Amino acid sequence: MSWSSLSFRAALMALSLTATAGLAGCTGLTPVYGDNGAAQALKLSFAQPTNPLEQIVYQDLQRRFGTTDDPNAPQVSVQVTAAARDLAQSTTTDPATSELATATGNLKIKREGQIIANVSRQATATFTQDAQGIADYTALNAAEEQAAHALADTLELTIMSTLMPSAPAQ
Repeated sequence: MSWSSLSFRAALMALSLTATAGLAGCTGLTPVYGDNGAAQALKLSFAQPTNPLEQIVYQDLQRRFGTTDDPNAPQVSVQVTAAARDLAQSTTTDPATSELATATGNLKIKREGQIIANVSRQATATFTQDAQGIADYTALNAAEEQAAHALADTLELTIMSTLMPSAPAQ
């Protein structure tokens, strides 16, 4: 390899790194998380959970948005239900079956007594059952909890798109 080819590559690499670093400060994007993130600008009031899956969703949302007792803050309530079904529609001789757990969340956001959002979202998680009672029950619970965490992620985006002033319309 010749010196001119090697020095050309080094110069090109240095130029691209310098250009990338220079452009990084020019973006108009606001981070969602962190001390100055967009999510922290929203302080929400949350309803009390009525079941363990709602508890998971509320904890995830409170960790991301923070919570307040301010009566003027948007009030968020989520009703979470879960269901499970066979993933495959055929029967086999294998005692292990693939199942699908679905967590459905009905989100309601109120501001100053007015409902500004009333939507339903779902999230799923798969699990396996194998005719072992305790293991099947544990697998179902773990899948429902995983679906509830995924539901919280979806609801977070729904809340931000509803309450952030620069968010696009639904």
